[in-house]
Amino acid sequence: MRKLRQAGIAALLSCAFLLWTLSSGAGVALAAAKPDVSAYFAEVEDDYVILEGVVDDDGGDDITEYGFYYGEDEDDMDKVKVGSSISEGRDFSKRLYVDDELDEGTTYYFRAYARSSAGTGYSSVRSFKTEGGSGSYPTVITEDYDLDGVNVTIYGSIDDDGGYDITEYGFYYGEDKNDMEKIRVGRTDIDEGDEFEYELEDLDEDTRYYYQAYAKNSKGTDYGDIEYFYTDEDEGGGRDSDKPDVTTKTPLVGVDYFLFYGIVDDRGDSDIKEYGFYWGTDNNPSNKVNVGTKIDEDRTFSYEFDDPKAGQTYYVKAYARNSSGTSYGDTVRVGSSKTGNQASLDVKVTNVVSGSATLMGTVLSNGDSTITEYGFYYAPTGGTEKQIRFFGSISANMPYQYYLGGLTPGTYTVKSYAVNSAGTAYSLPATITVSGSGSGVVTPPPTTTPAPAGKAPVVLVSTPAPGMVITRGQTIEIASSSTDDVKVEAMGMYINGIQKFRCTGSSFQYFWSTAGIAPGTYTIRITSWDGVLVGERVFSVTVN
Repeated sequence: MRKLRQAGIAALLSCAFLLWTLSSGAGVALAAAKPDVSAYFAEVEDDYVILEGVVDDDGGDDITEYGFYYGEDEDDMDKVKVGSSISEGRDFSKRLYVDDELDEGTTYYFRAYARSSAGTGYSSVRSFKTEGGSGSYPTVITEDYDLDGVNVTIYGSIDDDGGYDITEYGFYYGEDKNDMEKIRVGRTDIDEGDEFEYELEDLDEDTRYYYQAYAKNSKGTDYGDIEYFYTDEDEGGGRDSDKPDVTTKTPLVGVDYFLFYGIVDDRGDSDIKEYGFYWGTDNNPSNKVNVGTKIDEDRTFSYEFDDPKAGQTYYVKAYARNSSGTSYGDTVRVGSSKTGNQASLDVKVTNVVSGSATLMGTVLSNGDSTITEYGFYYAPTGGTEKQIRFFGSISANMPYQYYLGGLTPGTYTVKSYAVNSAGTAYSLPATITVSGSGSGVVTPPPTTTPAPAGKAPVVLVSTPAPGMVITRGQTIEIASSSTDDVKVEAMGMYINGIQKFRCTGSSFQYFWSTAGIAPGTYTIRITSWDGVLVGERVFSVTVN
């Protein structure tokens, strides 16, 4: 019987290490590796699409440019630069508008890129389809596999032909999921609901391979989920496949802490008896942290590593043990923790006419570290707060602005924000009162900014576990609380930058239905405010 593996697979990070060959007391350093970047999501709305990517690994050198390529032909895509400086592990995004950069009802392909002095790294190609138009591209499913030593049969199926004949179908496979080889299985000899297969022969022993089904019709190409399998050590099945299968996920870099993440993809032939992490300051981490003694497969686990040394590079790998032995995830490099001072900002609003306004923000101080993101938040009284985001660096005392239209009569609050290595800082809010005629009155922020005192609130998340993988249609509980040296005034929650919840007090419980949303990785940001300072906790969940 074929065994179906549905576990979410964390991105495998390639670590660039500085190697030295000693000869007569002299050292020769090898060049840094190209960046490792992923394009993980395309959020499709009626009139725009947001492409999202992440720099998994900078390869040991500073990123000098990053962004996306996109187009209707996956072999001829246009480049759109997002920024010129970004830290390892940071997400980035680009909004493209229908009837401007995009056409209605059209399939587009996209990939992320990041460049350093070592060269340019590219993600695998993904696709999306804009709203509108008739017909659609097909829906293909990556199915399970049959393993026989170093020979493997992989399976796929056509779930929906999109209303057009299938013109090509097959698989991609390889040891690197961002660089897989294409295998065309057939062209027109398949119908909706049919399954197809391909036998891979004489693969390398004891090796992880990724595979992904694809299908094409006249509207475009669809890709199934990326799955994986391990070959045995020999054709007789010598590999000890009864041990657990564990993956080290990308750690979260917080203010004076790291959050290590791992996932038990497969428990093996018996229950997990122990799981956790090894960490250290070289590529062979030896400091063991036992997180727990029992965990189900497909579950994420984490550990908060407090007070890492500023400027020190750390390495971590996940492990899990059952009665057959211990398995380890890949070793992942973690950059420096967030340190230093937050930025300080000011916000102004001008030209409030005909239901529109010009927002102007200024970074008064960058906190002695590079600004990596900045923008505005605005909200009507009692309404949902919305975010306007700009990516890249900006100098101190350099204003930035945004034209905000479509304001209905009412009162709005506006504040600017900026992100540096110490976290996110906000200006005091300005107020806009828009009249029925579209004109408005602006109340600026207080002229004297109170000096921040004490520490920002600390945000704790009870559920879900960071990195949790869920099935679309499920409702998940998001529960959080916060502590502060004075008093927590309010808390808020954002999903992919959009405010979903705000409350007074120091705790909340929110139930998020995933019915009807697109599969992908969603970033959840929970904030806590004590009247002066803002604390936050950011993590992600994956919806399959």
